[in-house]
Amino acid sequence: MPAALRRGFEGVADGSTGTSRLTDLAGRDVQLSEAFFTRGPLCSFSYLYGWGNRPLSVPGSRSQSWLFMPLISLGLLGMEERSGLAPWSVGSRARVGGDQAAFWRREASDVIQAYGEWFVEVHADQRRHSSVAAILSDPSRWGSSRDHLSGPEQEAVTPSKVMGMLTSLMARFAEWSPSNVNEGAALRSYSTPSHRRVQGLPRTKDSIVAGAHALLGPTDEDDETLRRRIADAIKRHPLPAQWKAVTSRSGEVYYWNRQTSVTSWSHPYADVTEELVMAVRDCQSVGMTRLRQDRLNHWARSWHEAACHELSRWRSVAAGDGAAYFYRLPEDGSATEVESTTWEDPRQVQDTRLRFQVDVLAYLLSLPAPDIAGGPSADSAGAVANIQSGQEARTRQGPLRTPTASSQHSSSLSLASRMTERRVPRATSSTSGYSCQRGAQMATRRTRDGRLFSVEPLPTDNSCGFHGLGISREEAARLLLKSRGDQQVMEWVTADLKQLMASLLETGDRERLPQAIGGDAKLWASIVRFFEAQNNVDEGRRKTLVLLRDVASDSAVQEEAARSGRVASALAVSGGQDVLEALQRLLSALKAEVGSMSSGPAKLQLMHRLMECKTEAKSLAALVSANEEADKELLRLCQVHFGDYVEWMGNDSSFWLSFLRNVSGESTGGLLDALAKVLRLTVRVWSEVRMQNGTSSAPPDLELVHEACHGGKEVDLFFQQNRNHYDRLVPCK
Repeated sequence: MPAALRRGFEGVADGSTGTSRLTDLAGRDVQLSEAFFTRGPLCSFSYLYGWGNRPLSVPGSRSQSWLFMPLISLGLLGMEERSGLAPWSVGSRARVGGDQAAFWRREASDVIQAYGEWFVEVHADQRRHSSVAAILSDPSRWGSSRDHLSGPEQEAVTPSKVMGMLTSLMARFAEWSPSNVNEGAALRSYSTPSHRRVQGLPRTKDSIVAGAHALLGPTDEDDETLRRRIADAIKRHPLPAQWKAVTSRSGEVYYWNRQTSVTSWSHPYADVTEELVMAVRDCQSVGMTRLRQDRLNHWARSWHEAACHELSRWRSVAAGDGAAYFYRLPEDGSATEVESTTWEDPRQVQDTRLRFQVDVLAYLLSLPAPDIAGGPSADSAGAVANIQSGQEARTRQGPLRTPTASSQHSSSLSLASRMTERRVPRATSSTSGYSCQRGAQMATRRTRDGRLFSVEPLPTDNSCGFHGLGISREEAARLLLKSRGDQQVMEWVTADLKQLMASLLETGDRERLPQAIGGDAKLWASIVRFFEAQNNVDEGRRKTLVLLRDVASDSAVQEEAARSGRVASALAVSGGQDVLEALQRLLSALKAEVGSMSSGPAKLQLMHRLMECKTEAKSLAALVSANEEADKELLRLCQVHFGDYVEWMGNDSSFWLSFLRNVSGESTGGLLDALAKVLRLTVRVWSEVRMQNGTSSAPPDLELVHEACHGGKEVDLFFQQNRNHYDRLVPCK
């Protein structure tokens, strides 16, 4: 779960902060869980996703949010209507039955989380996602019932990951038969994604399945059969060499890219289904086998040209030891911004994808597959035609060779010499930092205090932080192990392990840790106790805040409370120690006031308040003390695994370098600080200003979000939160 989501779920429904840190989409907090899954899940809680208080709410409504409407228009509302269920998806209009809520709780939480992550990304970078943000925030684009978008706009606000998850969810919904289907439910008239009104409610499981098929695509039986054949062909076709199918402990299959460490629930080629349906239908429409072969060649040529166009946007950078990484330029060919970087060779990616599309289409048509620039036996980079180098890559391509079934001996065209290689300036031991070299066409970014940097792209291989510090992850691990006697390094590394364990506790993904850590039952029991103690402190803090507000509003103590600026300010904060201090200050004020009052009802009432405050202060102090003890015990057990954690960092390529936002000068911990100390570096981490006034099309300014000062050599890193990625910043003179 991203940081914005995690921070959001530390809030409560009334807008105050500080609920259970373990409350998540699975619903550990009973009250939140019930509201979350029995009413529109993002309606009352949209602000938890970083959007503030109802910024996208429906005019005239206090609870229904635009945030969840895309999911409605994709079909969940229609599924409920066809099944005779109370419409859970439309927000707080109606509660749903217990088993229906249980179904959504069990099956839909991953979809909700994926949508939440996507919308957080949109909100965090509204310049990059300007079209999506405009659609979401413009009520005039939504239907009269405020439950659907037009087709193109719906596609714009639906990431492919969510689309795939919804398809799977609908299939599971179709197989699920709720016990409390309302046979006497009145006909509903909510708008469905196809803008049709529902005229009847199916009552059988078969009709529910039929409804699901209607939402998943065309109702024509041949199309459904074709989709099943395509899905079967995708499963049978060998995975690209860099991908591997992995079965989780729960029996579900996901896919892992060995080179980039990316994981996905969707098959690497799952997104080509609809295009293959179109291609098959187009080829079948011409009838005769010879004409179908011509259309097959046409589609192969079209995909071939698309692959050539895509490769024209890629460049390579020498990374030492004969290796290279690759980065992709924007569509306009400009070299002023870099869209993505990777160790994965785009030539191999495009080649295997092209072969897959052509082979599957030929298989579905029972026709011979055209030979693509040398056929399957050719070099893996040879299936894509000529790509120019340098500035020529942006000019129009020359004539492309048409792949045909008879071209058995066409030559293979290697792309290795045609992809532009651009060496990026590196620091030398004689320099105190980095400086721009003339002619290095890199993007430039300006900081809030007027500094100008060039952005040197680093590979998106989860090791970008290590690259930025100029060290390999293996060498970083060796140096940290050598420095385990440094108490500060020990504290920072174990604090980092604690933070990682907290995130994995939420996701349940403990198997990615080394066995020594993931299998330590005592360690995991300790972190559970820590969060339980933290939750108790949060609950005690909320109770104390309520008492503080009540006491401060009493007329008898109004003047005294007003005299204490510290108490007044503490009433608005939620930090556990501040609230306890506020309560203790108020206790002193009440004691003084009681001592000065004459006997009578007012004094008796105030004494009653005094006893309440004493009891609450004692209770909260005990909770805070228990939480501190639990934290100490957890950190002690984490220190036992210092070596296991550091060795895993050095060996596992999925591990990326973390830091905590802090610019106050006080070290706050994390692996970045530990490495900065052992390497004797001054490391500054910059990120885009979160909210910037104005409508300028220029990139947002950068602000300093972390600083670790441990030496003379200076390193500046650009952290992009939406990608969890670092690039190096090179000062420009």
